[in-house]
Amino acid sequence: MKIKSVIVIEVEAEDFVGAGDHQATIRRLFEPIMATYPQANLTFSQVKQRAASQVRPSLRLASNTGNMHHYDS
Repeated sequence: MKIKSVIVIEVEAEDFVGAGDHQATIRRLFEPIMATYPQANLTFSQVKQRAASQVRPSLRLASNTGNMHHYDS
């Protein structure tokens, strides 16, 4: 059996220097995990936030609302 564990840490950083400091801290904290699980993988990615004007409202589908479809005879 194979299992997968995922840990997500989202951190706000003022700039790339602050982001680098957070990455260094997380790498240090991850070292004991690597000692126990050498196949463990640590990756970093930038999270791009969408502007409020770009966020679309969710679609209301009849199948999600419990409303009946109305058919013409």
